[in-house]
Amino acid sequence: MACSPTLPTMDRARPRSHPLRLRPHLSATLLLVLIHAPPAAAQRPPILQPAWVLNTDTVLINPRSIVVTDQCALWVLDPRTGVWRTSCRGDSLKLVGRVGRGPGEYVLPWMMSLASDTIAVWDQTLRRVTLFESAGTFLASFPLGLSPSREGRVEGFRLDQQLLVWTNNYPAGVFRPNEQRSYVWRVDRATGSADSIIVLPGPQSIIIRDDRSSSRIDAPFQRRPFVVFSQGHGIFVASNDSDVVRRYSVQGKVVASLRLQVPATPVHESDRAAYLDSARAGYFEELSQQPLSPEQREFFVRRWSEIQNAVRFPEARQRFDLLLLDDRGHLWIQLPSLRQTYERRWRHYSPAGTLLEEVHVPHFGNVSSATIRDGVLYTTELRQATDQARLAAYRRPDS
Repeated sequence: MACSPTLPTMDRARPRSHPLRLRPHLSATLLLVLIHAPPAAAQRPPILQPAWVLNTDTVLINPRSIVVTDQCALWVLDPRTGVWRTSCRGDSLKLVGRVGRGPGEYVLPWMMSLASDTIAVWDQTLRRVTLFESAGTFLASFPLGLSPSREGRVEGFRLDQQLLVWTNNYPAGVFRPNEQRSYVWRVDRATGSADSIIVLPGPQSIIIRDDRSSSRIDAPFQRRPFVVFSQGHGIFVASNDSDVVRRYSVQGKVVASLRLQVPATPVHESDRAAYLDSARAGYFEELSQQPLSPEQREFFVRRWSEIQNAVRFPEARQRFDLLLLDDRGHLWIQLPSLRQTYERRWRHYSPAGTLLEEVHVPHFGNVSSATIRDGVLYTTELRQATDQARLAAYRRPDS
């Protein structure tokens, strides 16, 4: 009788694992590795490195304007110390002009503009524009027929074939933001007459005024307009509480609206406290310099409590701190700094509003003004806690 065959012992072994099937403990190990793995290098925005740094504690206190010419001359304006010139390589600063009312002099330089290789300086006290060539030689000056009480305070301008001026108008009263306006004027240099071509909601500010004296303090983390003039690209207008940038023609017509999709960043509590401390110090410093009677001084001291009550911080959020155009007509915005990294974040957009890149810059202090030329970011930076000021130029590590 035939017997049924018996399978060899080796053929009854447990089935083999599929070559792609991982054992449970190996799967868990791989999952942990994936969770804790650092992000890919391409996801990390590049960090611009300082090409040079120039400490300016002795000559700059509150710089508010910076330009770079085709001849590699870097100009920086500080209303309290004057107009200064260096090279785009960071050589020592040299004073341009001097305090006075004569040719090539100024009393309160407030803003600069660059047209080709001519630097135009606006004097807030003399209400005139003074022109210098790139090397610092005085060329000419002419008055501007804009009244601070009527058209407002000049915040920016462009001198080219036409003279375009941006002003903020601050009506009397305490914290009346709905009545404040920003204007862009087209000025006839021959006659001094001005026509408003753009009217915008103005910044939110606090005005403290009596019959003889007045003081203004910007309300922080609230609406703040930006107007940037560009040669050949028109006028760019934005506000730090919105991510929409509108481009106007020099005739004041809207050409395009760009949505930059910038996230709103909540304002940090320590920033609010620091602002009030700084505002209080500046307010009382200004009072100490005013020729006030004891009764008037007491009046303004009492008003300080009114200022503090007016500066309210609702769910404050800001989109960006600075808006500027580089020499190619590209938009750059500085986002609020990240406290966990202490880096300044800049976003780079095409003229059509397409995000091209984000780059980071090491954090030193508040960036009061900036410009970009030939791919180099030039900034004036202030560290208020230690009263340090510096000029810096940043470029890519591989450039």
